[in-house]
Amino acid sequence: MSVGSGAASARAGRWSPLRVTLGILVVLAVVTLGLLPMAGTQGNEIPGINTFLGAAVFIADLATALLLLLRVHQTGSIAVLILVCAYALSSLLAVAYCLTFPGALMSGRPLLGSMISVSWVFTSWMVAYPVLCLL
Repeated sequence: MSVGSGAASARAGRWSPLRVTLGILVVLAVVTLGLLPMAGTQGNEIPGINTFLGAAVFIADLATALLLLLRVHQTGSIAVLILVCAYALSSLLAVAYCLTFPGALMSGRPLLGSMISVSWVFTSWMVAYPVLCLL
């Protein structure tokens, strides 16, 4: 046993994952409470931010689905295949979100659907992925 191992274990005890997690939660709570008075103020409009969001999520989720598909091919795991389906669905719903969001691709109106379509697509997007992951 080396001389420094006791000090290393003392440092590890001080920075345990539970303490780090609780510290992050406290910092987030303080920041949230600090920003709460500004919650009612409207910020500047940023054209194209929803298109950027949809494209970024589409690329990230599609890349993740393809990498997980390689893992399914190697292992044959059904659980990983369900994750592939969840990420693939999420990437497709990101495209649907961009197509139905007013002003994302065409000025002032959605490319597909009505003004209410984006809420249905967004809700489906936020619900379908976790449901598939829980299977």
